[in-house]
Amino acid sequence: MQTILLQSVWYPTFTELASLNVEKEALDGKSEVSILNGVNGKREVIPIISAGRHALISSKFVLVGSTENYQRSVNNGLSEFQLYDLEKFPN
Repeated sequence: MQTILLQSVWYPTFTELASLNVEKEALDGKSEVSILNGVNGKREVIPIISAGRHALISSKFVLVGSTENYQRSVNNGLSEFQLYDLEKFPN
């Protein structure tokens, strides 16, 4: 089985494996212990939010944009974003 594990999932994953009690708000990412246990852990979408570039990736599409204020961009209909159909253009 192949799956993408983002760097941000390692801290919450190791925290869960070590049975540490950490507030969920303090964790940047989602535990992927299920993948290590052999359970299908594939995500439907992978969000990437950084200081100025953002993306939402799935097996069917990629939404990519550049904005300093993500909420303002959402309020403006994501006009700074481009949608790529991966089923139509896989490369």
